[in-house]
Amino acid sequence: MPKIKCNSINLFYEEFGQGEPLIFISGFTADHNVWMLVNQLFSQTHRVILFDNRGVGQSDVPDLPYTIEMMAEDTIRLCDALDIKKAIFIGNSMGGSIAQTLCHYYPDRVKAAVLSNTFIKIAAHYVLNASGWINLMKSNAPLEDIQKVRYALSFSSHFIEGDTFKLLFKTALNNPYPLTERGARQQFHALTHFDSSNWLQQIKTPCLVLGSDEDIICLPHKVNEITQQIPYARFHQFTQCGHLPLVEHPEEFHQVIMKFLNSIT
Repeated sequence: MPKIKCNSINLFYEEFGQGEPLIFISGFTADHNVWMLVNQLFSQTHRVILFDNRGVGQSDVPDLPYTIEMMAEDTIRLCDALDIKKAIFIGNSMGGSIAQTLCHYYPDRVKAAVLSNTFIKIAAHYVLNASGWINLMKSNAPLEDIQKVRYALSFSSHFIEGDTFKLLFKTALNNPYPLTERGARQQFHALTHFDSSNWLQQIKTPCLVLGSDEDIICLPHKVNEITQQIPYARFHQFTQCGHLPLVEHPEEFHQVIMKFLNSIT
């Protein structure tokens, strides 16, 4: 499995398909596998790059406080190593905050950005939730219980009651590269210190903002505030959907993004 030295750490990545590059950026404590359902769709027409952010999966887990700016630089250095001069970046949740940062600090590298179920500043209620289950990890609580607390806010009630969620939950418990307390703690530092309110309105990159009606991590009206701040940004809201439309509604996720991309090319 390929790893590349980027920004003084080893990042794990995978490539699929051919064509214009799409870089998918995962959210808080999620590895690249979160994109697998939509990867099957996008890789039919694009060169898809999936990777593990620092702190998760098969990438390095340096024991120092991470920042979103640091993780944005990781992403750019990965692009450099893969000889990608300009790309479309699709980020969910914390990955959306990384994509915002790329638009702000590296606008010449971003053709377009999709900001999915993300935030200007993370909500206080989620900070309480995440700090709680990270402390559970520190106390060596059973992995199954930690997963229940993590996933309780991530999906719609309809999805949690279905068979796909049961399979997803089982797969997460059997992950050969499980999340560590160190990785969660250092990503949490990045998550809680991000605030784009001072510069979001300066972004000129074409942006599609995505929200979901049952997202209780990033409430849809708060997500829509991003659309109101970025000039000419577009907004789409998924229905009967929680924090991860890429998992709950992969076909619609693909269709909405492809419509946006076709409109700017």
